[in-house]
Amino acid sequence: MSLEVTDLVVEIDGRRVVDGVSFAVPNGARVGLIGESGSGKSLTALAVMGLLPRAARLAGGVLHFADPSGAGVDLATIDE
Repeated sequence: MSLEVTDLVVEIDGRRVVDGVSFAVPNGARVGLIGESGSGKSLTALAVMGLLPRAARLAGGVLHFADPSGAGVDLATIDE
């Protein structure tokens, strides 16, 4: 399984708290998010998992999750 995040945007009360994050995690790889306190690491991870707090909303971006054949889905557009 692979994950490609492109131009992720998360907003809280109309304010962008994550703005334009992009990264890819190829099949079998591991990734760590590093950065200063308050830089959006947790919100980025929560957005990918669909677990944003009630005050936050996914305001843009593509979260493409694919199997090894390349067939996949945009996690940002599916229901729970």
